[in-house]
Amino acid sequence: MVTPVVDRLHTVEVDHTIPFIGCNGEPVMTTFNGSVHAVTITFADGTVRFSLEANEWATWTQNGVDYTMRNVFSLEQHTAPGAVLDIVTNGIGYGSDGTRVHGHDVQHVTVNANGDLVVSFDRGWFTCA
Repeated sequence: MVTPVVDRLHTVEVDHTIPFIGCNGEPVMTTFNGSVHAVTITFADGTVRFSLEANEWATWTQNGVDYTMRNVFSLEQHTAPGAVLDIVTNGIGYGSDGTRVHGHDVQHVTVNANGDLVVSFDRGWFTCA
């Protein structure tokens, strides 16, 4: 068994607004609130065990309808510093008019050589029915 040399807990309170593709392909600004907890454990051989848990709400208004979607996910991955992890998340919610909505998000996460997390968002979109 390889003994870890660095163990880091990252807790991020989520409160940001980013562009998404809304119902019918129209662009919408979406606000996310909640929390993300990430643990990185770096081993002496340079490998990293990365785990992520998120519990967040997404809200937006489009064409007079208020939408709310819950996005909850967790994952664990073994990787090397500098490698990019592609994370695809899905959430389910409803519009104030009863419309059901599925949210889809693609994120790219890198654990750099210092054990810090670098996150970029590629794209996000909603499917409404």
